[in-house]
Amino acid sequence: MAGGRLPAAEARFVRQPALADIGIEGRMRPITRAIAALALLAPVRAVGQTVSVGIKAGLDQAHWYGDFLTGSNPYRSNTGPVAGATLAVGVKEVVAIEIEALYARKGATGSGGFRMDMGYVETPVLLKLVLPLWALPVRPMLLVGVAPAWEVGCSALAEPMVIPENPPPGAVPTSCSGWRSEHHDLGGVLAGGLEAPMGRVRLTAELRYTRGRTNIAQAFAPLTTYNRAWSFMVGSALVL
Repeated sequence: MAGGRLPAAEARFVRQPALADIGIEGRMRPITRAIAALALLAPVRAVGQTVSVGIKAGLDQAHWYGDFLTGSNPYRSNTGPVAGATLAVGVKEVVAIEIEALYARKGATGSGGFRMDMGYVETPVLLKLVLPLWALPVRPMLLVGVAPAWEVGCSALAEPMVIPENPPPGAVPTSCSGWRSEHHDLGGVLAGGLEAPMGRVRLTAELRYTRGRTNIAQAFAPLTTYNRAWSFMVGSALVL
């Protein structure tokens, strides 16, 4: 063995460093355990998770409330359609987050043929709670959350100013800007209803109250006008 070197034939029998000798095995052990734990937990986290998509439609009975020039509220309700799509992600169909995209017509009516129709696109984000009653074919449900909304159309009818001696001409189309200045809203939502499971389909019926918190007549301060509406909707959802 000249110069401290082993002959090639003997070098083949020299023990090479093992993983444990250089500490790699010890370093890999925690990583291996973490990967194994994630592999075990992944199916567990997915157990009970539900996703459903659906549609719902019904009628809105909309009102205005606030501080008006006359002191008392001079406006009456305005009935219109409400309809749209839903997406819900939950756990065992008991607790879910439901996101909706709805078209809702709001506004008010009043004396002299006054009528104002305001079309909104609402995107409610709701917490949905369902109480399973295994002995019954239906289950009570509760929804609560917020509903951002954007005006997508508005039309109004009102009597024009006339000379007192002349007979009133009746309501004619006019601009909505005389009654509202804001084109968006943010409402609070509270709803209750029933859900009927039929295989993978869920049929629902609900009564909803939406109370607007945006003064849509901010340009006319100190007067205030807010939207509010009672809605009755039926729907159908498919569990994916």
